Amino acid sequence: MGFREFFSTKKLKACLAKVESHPQSPSAHFELGVEHDRRGCIPEAIECFQKTLNLHPGSAEAHFNLACLYEQRSDGGPAISHILKAGNLFSERE
Repeated sequence: MGFREFFSTKKLKACLAKVESHPQSPSAHFELGVEHDRRGCIPEAIECFQKTLNLHPGSAEAHFNLACLYEQRSDGGPAISHILKAGNLFSERE
């Protein structure tokens, strides 16, 4: 196991532990989704961002990340839906 892989695995384990200890935390699921996305595990990342939205429907960041992931899978319908929701939520912050 290389240096980079060691820290990557350590980060994934930390994210999984956080979700396990705080299953109702949107940020825990979001962080795990980011880590899955970084590792190229798109289905797992989508699942985590969906869980984030179940717990916090107003997460513009989760909608944005889902839009990007669905676009990577050439799944235009959900990609458009999530990017529009993200845009609306981000604009409400201004």
